Amino acid sequence: MAENKNIYAKIQQSRVDVLGEIKKDTQGYGYNYFSNDNILPVANEVLNRNGLCPIFKLEKRRVTEEVITTNHIESQTETESMKNSYEYWGVLDVFDIDTKDSVRYEIPTCLANVKGASGIQNFGAMQTWTKRYMYLSFLEIADGSDKQVEESTDKEKKKEAPKETPKSDKPVPKATKEQVEKILSKSSEEDLKGILDFYKVEKVEDMTVVQASDCLKRLK
Repeated sequence: MAENKNIYAKIQQSRVDVLGEIKKDTQGYGYNYFSNDNILPVANEVLNRNGLCPIFKLEKRRVTEEVITTNHIESQTETESMKNSYEYWGVLDVFDIDTKDSVRYEIPTCLANVKGASGIQNFGAMQTWTKRYMYLSFLEIADGSDKQVEESTDKEKKKEAPKETPKSDKPVPKATKEQVEKILSKSSEEDLKGILDFYKVEKVEDMTVVQASDCLKRLK
């Protein structure tokens, strides 16, 4: 670590070092991207070498306060109550280990909406993806994943969807519980959006056995 560098010089050096060491190998639904598994081990090593310590957290902030008036006809009175509105923010404080100086990065975020996931799983997904985007921004890592998602989705739309068997009086069987669980376990939030759009279903459970089988082949 070079001596007498201020926090901004250390951040810039870290950006240069990370780009030379990080590798993009996480597989998405038809594209590659940097996941936290790719980013964090390299980033932590580089930041430590340059004397920086990042602290990530989520904050729930009140943004508006609405007054609600309720009229009571029988008593000819009215009462007022307050309704607060909140939003989530990702916060990354980067501290200079030598001088204790710090720089703060903030981005707005939101709860995830992964089909079939519990509340705590959606909260965890928000934390994971917010942290990923914050580190991409802080270290100026451009992986092009958002553009790749759009291009991949466009290509998949142009392909012919897997053909079902000819229509008959028998209903087409739905995806099995095992197929649904495998798709959910193998897919990120972004993957699921592309999958549901491609197969034209609202949730994974609505897919047919044929569609689920085709999807699992693509996810391998």
